[in-house]
Amino acid sequence: MNAEELEKLHNLRKKGIITEEEFNSQKNSLLNKKRQSIFLWLALLLGGLGIHNFYVGQTIRGIFKLILFILSLAFPILDLLYIGIFIWIIIEMCITDKTAAGVSLIPASTACKIAIGIIMGIYIFFVLILIMVVVGIAGLAGLAGYMAALQ
Repeated sequence: MNAEELEKLHNLRKKGIITEEEFNSQKNSLLNKKRQSIFLWLALLLGGLGIHNFYVGQTIRGIFKLILFILSLAFPILDLLYIGIFIWIIIEMCITDKTAAGVSLIPASTACKIAIGIIMGIYIFFVLILIMVVVGIAGLAGLAGYMAALQ
């Protein structure tokens, strides 16, 4: 909550510029604001569980991601879906600036955005390395099978 904004709102009501109803509505909006930085960290650390979606009131998206996570524990082949979900989470991190109720998020600081960007870059780098290793191993296994068939 920003005390300065609340003070300005109080002064507007005191001067009669806004009504009591408008004051209460705007005050509730101020008190219920959520921080974009918390949303970004939740998306980065717990994005696969959809926790960041629950934070901003996007319950259906959160439940969908949570169900996919639980299913991927039971059926490892569904882990491949997480490439798409990872891209989906990155897009959400870039475009989400309001809650599901339409209340603007309190913007994250530039330092927070830079830190998350660096961590995401490192994460993407290691995921790409992992993909290359898996593809390389699969290629070697295929080559070994081919060589065995030639003999």
